[in-house]
Amino acid sequence: RRMPYEPGQLLWVPDAEQAWALVRVVKVGFLGDLSVEKVKADGGSYGSPFSVSKGVQPALANPDPSTQAPHDLLDLPLVHEATVLEALHQRYSRGDLFTQCGRLLLSLNPFGNPKRVADEDLRRYPVTCGSETELDSPPHVFTSAREALQGLLQSRPQCIVLTGESGSGKTECARLLRAYFGFHCQLSDDSLLPKKLRDAAVVLEAFGNAVTARNWNSSRFGSYALVQFQMATRHSAPRLVGHRTTRFLLDRGRVTSRCPDERNFHIFYQCCGAARHNVQASPGDGAACLDLDPFQSASSSRYMSVSQIEEPRDVTAFRKTVAAMRELDFEVDVIRTIFDVVAAVLEVGNLVLASPDGQQSSSYLKKTASCQSVCGLLGVAPAALEGCLCYRVQPGRADQPTEVPINVMTAELRRDSFARFLFSRLFDIVVETMNNSTEADDDVDLTCGIFDFFGFENLKVNSLQQLLVNFSSENVQHFFNFYVFKGEIDLYRAEGIKIDPVDDVPSNAALMSLLREQPTGVLAALHNESASRDALASDRAFMMRLGVHSDSNHLELHQKDSALRFVIRHHCEPVEYCAEQFVALNLELDSERFTQLLATSTKQLVEEMSQATTADHIPPLARSPDASKRGTLMPYTSAAPSTPNSASSLSPSRSPLAGNPSRLSMMGPRARPSSSNLSPGLHDSPQRPVSFGAPGSGAGGGGFRGRSFAGGMPVASAPSSPTRFDVNSPASRMSFAAGSAPVSPTANRAAPSGPQRSTVVSTFIRDHDRVIGAVSAAKPHFIRCLRPNKSGIAKKFDRNFVSHQIAHLGVPQAVCIFRSGFPIRLLHEQAWAAFRCLVPVSVRRELATVRAMHIRCDRLLTRLSDGCCPALKPVGSAPGPSQGMARSAAKSAGDSADSSQPSGPRRSIFAFASPSTPRGPQAYNIDNISSFPVVLSIRCRRPGVVEVATFEDS
Repeated sequence: RRMPYEPGQLLWVPDAEQAWALVRVVKVGFLGDLSVEKVKADGGSYGSPFSVSKGVQPALANPDPSTQAPHDLLDLPLVHEATVLEALHQRYSRGDLFTQCGRLLLSLNPFGNPKRVADEDLRRYPVTCGSETELDSPPHVFTSAREALQGLLQSRPQCIVLTGESGSGKTECARLLRAYFGFHCQLSDDSLLPKKLRDAAVVLEAFGNAVTARNWNSSRFGSYALVQFQMATRHSAPRLVGHRTTRFLLDRGRVTSRCPDERNFHIFYQCCGAARHNVQASPGDGAACLDLDPFQSASSSRYMSVSQIEEPRDVTAFRKTVAAMRELDFEVDVIRTIFDVVAAVLEVGNLVLASPDGQQSSSYLKKTASCQSVCGLLGVAPAALEGCLCYRVQPGRADQPTEVPINVMTAELRRDSFARFLFSRLFDIVVETMNNSTEADDDVDLTCGIFDFFGFENLKVNSLQQLLVNFSSENVQHFFNFYVFKGEIDLYRAEGIKIDPVDDVPSNAALMSLLREQPTGVLAALHNESASRDALASDRAFMMRLGVHSDSNHLELHQKDSALRFVIRHHCEPVEYCAEQFVALNLELDSERFTQLLATSTKQLVEEMSQATTADHIPPLARSPDASKRGTLMPYTSAAPSTPNSASSLSPSRSPLAGNPSRLSMMGPRARPSSSNLSPGLHDSPQRPVSFGAPGSGAGGGGFRGRSFAGGMPVASAPSSPTRFDVNSPASRMSFAAGSAPVSPTANRAAPSGPQRSTVVSTFIRDHDRVIGAVSAAKPHFIRCLRPNKSGIAKKFDRNFVSHQIAHLGVPQAVCIFRSGFPIRLLHEQAWAAFRCLVPVSVRRELATVRAMHIRCDRLLTRLSDGCCPALKPVGSAPGPSQGMARSAAKSAGDSADSSQPSGPRRSIFAFASPSTPRGPQAYNIDNISSFPVVLSIRCRRPGVVEVATFEDS
């Protein structure tokens, strides 16, 4: 039933063009019918009055325009999707790209060329606690970086999680984070590490970014960066001593195919553009210029289009890439060989495979100029290359393998697979060489991770890459839901704080179960189909495995006109996937043969590429012996070890440098085995199988112990409908019991019984779980990046598009949960700096002698509660408001004081006087506060001025 409305009242109603439209009530009918008119920003009306249907429930609008776009969404008088959307729209219109939402930061992509960060902007966000500008600085990425560094001062591992759709600005946010760390935490004024971090970003963008339909500089790989620090002093910023990047799930399918309006990786166009302009880029002083002649013919490769080369931009980017590689201690010979391999990848696309006369079941490699070029660039023999592409190995008698010829179609698939394999191994070498230059020499205990992964993707043609990307997006969304919603509610329950139930909390637990449960989940079915039946595996058989989910609300199968397609309803939107070539892409045909081919190379770096592994190890955030006391989520542990010969087991990752002394000379004097940094908790454990099982079920080769999943995150077998949290009722608490799915005869028949082949899916699941486990072991800071419009136009705010994003992110629900308890949480240093001006100077000096900050704040609270506060005197009608406000602020800071507050409305005029205020008492009128549910904020603007925002106390 509708609420009673009055003529002239402002409301929000759903609108097809603006998502939510601001209207004014013109007339209220006898039966509650509403006649409204749309309202402009200046208060004027436009358009003809119209009626609001009875099925539509309008939302109340904030009557005060000054409260519609605060820095923190917790300060909104009324919280729902319309007010959150309006706040973001107003802030974006005036250039405020960042908005705080409790412990969550929302970032809107401005679209345009990134600007260099000014030192003045960085100085506005000092690291040390208690600065006068700390509480007044507007929201920014620097705010999250500062909070992470302050957490490091408490010897707690930190992690910043960047999430959002593709093109929402995650890469730029990561750049700003590194800029902040480099400015405030550099070891010395002449330290080269901050510049090396900027150079590393340039190289990573060249080799790992590409132009997509949504983003001109999209990161096509997931990264987990570990920023390493050393403690300086207890009250000063930690010192930046190292940085290590771990990549997983490189979009190597882009090397051979992509949508028509998209480009391959930047490095291909940079090299071809530089070759066309005869750029003489010298990688080092006194060294010969790079040989770019191979790119003259490689530019005609099937893997790229010459017409897509943006010559001025790509040539300039090429110079920057080479210069950055030299700054990162890449040896001259290494740089030359890297670009030789880049040219070889393109030339592989020009290889011609044909069948002998009358022999359709076999094939051979034509000895063309491209064939000679590939062999020369890689340092391999043409016969070895032909054997790798045109023959498959078949086990023979007495364990003697024999080579069996394959047809042209299969050979061409293997040729494309070889190009993808080659670039993937090259990318590993580039990342490892950068780490050798930026990683700390000694083990460090203070670390802050930066988790940056693909955004949610829905392209014209979605293949296996998009399925894995969107699975990761769902997994991170599940972690966010668990940490923000469930974790916040558990914290309130542990503190004995009762809060109201929160409606429509998003949950994707049922979808996670559909994707991962063993053996019928989508990813598990693909892995089993690819790894267990080899030659008989097919995409259609994989689709048949998915038939057991025909009654699922999240999966829809389409098998019309022989097209293998299925639709998954993700938390953002439904995505249609094309299952053609799923099995082939998952197997990456004969990677062992490719490894053997590279091992025969006469070039040292290419030979070392055969030893590199795409399953990068995930370095630990920090070794924290008291992590369990802090209530953090620890990484998962498998229940049982696997057999040593299991191909899909989790074996300790082998560094490309381990056991290869010759690699040290190629990578420079700082190269060393990265296995020395492995943590027993994550790396030196026995071999463990990759589990696709339902969370907590233990299914699928070892599974997960108890209820842990992907780093300790419980998963509920929850319905697809929104969840209602009533935290005060034990009967309505979240159930995290693992569910079970029906097992079909087809799935049982195809389930592997012996050692399985390693697949792209199994490798990705293993690496992704290790990353989530490392993130769970730290205190996360979430930055949710939003895309203001689909077209990438600057200063354009698409209200429908943004409304869709904030609804699926659960931003209004997060605001409600944060505000239901004590949203203002200050460190003791911050509380002392903000509220010490409320007591006389003599008391202030007495308290300053107490060294323990938490005891000092407790005594400050006691003095304020005892009435020792001549600086704050109520002259209105409310009795004793300062006591309640002081206790609320202290409780928000983590104090254990009594949280009782005076009841009844507190609408007052406060007179503030302080010895530092020469003009005497200043009066502040606090009005328009009757609709506020709890205390909003108390903050010291500057010495002698305290801003008090109160509202009706329940």
